Formats: sequence, C-alpha cells, structure tokens
Amino acid sequence: MTEVGANPTAAAADGRLAGTIAISFANVTFMFDQVVRGTRDAAAEPPIQPGYLSYGEQFMTTIAEVEAHGITFSGNITSAAVQVHNNDAGITADMDARQALLRSINLETVRE
Repeated sequence: MTEVGANPTAAAADGRLAGTIAISFANVTFMFDQVVRGTRDAAAEPPIQPGYLSYGEQFMTTIAEVEAHGITFSGNITSAAVQVHNNDAGITADMDARQALLRSINLETVRE
C-alpha cells in the first residue's frame, strides 16, 4: 500500500511563490502586441509590415492563454494546500488516526 502526502505549509509557500511569478504574467499579451508593433515599425519595409501584424494576431491567443494559466496557477496551488491542511486536520479531529498513519500528520497552519 502506498501513501500520498503533502506538506501544506510548503505547498502554501510554493503557492505564494507562484503568485509572485504570476504577477509577471500580467499584461504579457499587451506587451507582446507592443513588441510586434514596435518591430514592425522599426525593422520592416512597408510592403512586409502587414506580416508582422499577421504574426502578432496568429500568436495572440496563445500568449493570452499563457497569461491566464500563469495567473490561475498560484490559486490552484494555494487551494490544494488548504485542502491538504483541512483533510489532515479533519482526520486528526474526527478519527484520531494519527498513530495509524505511516507519516506524521501535517498540522501546521496554512497562512495566506
């Protein structure tokens, strides 16, 4: 039999770190558009300038998805940490199964 466990305190810290990283994802779609337009204006001859905008439009949806994933990633990790904490606390309070487990129950408080 295999046990699955997690440390909610470490997971919450990772969630906060992911949140810090996610902040850098904010407005990445806007920045991508600005880079494409700036490159078009600075480097392209008029006959090929529409190609830069076409390139930007082609990848804008993908960039927007990356931005959205980066922002939701932090919330998912933090939510999982809270669920692990609640599960461990519930087992301890309701079943007093601490001695029956092969690992220590994580009783640290998850702080946001």
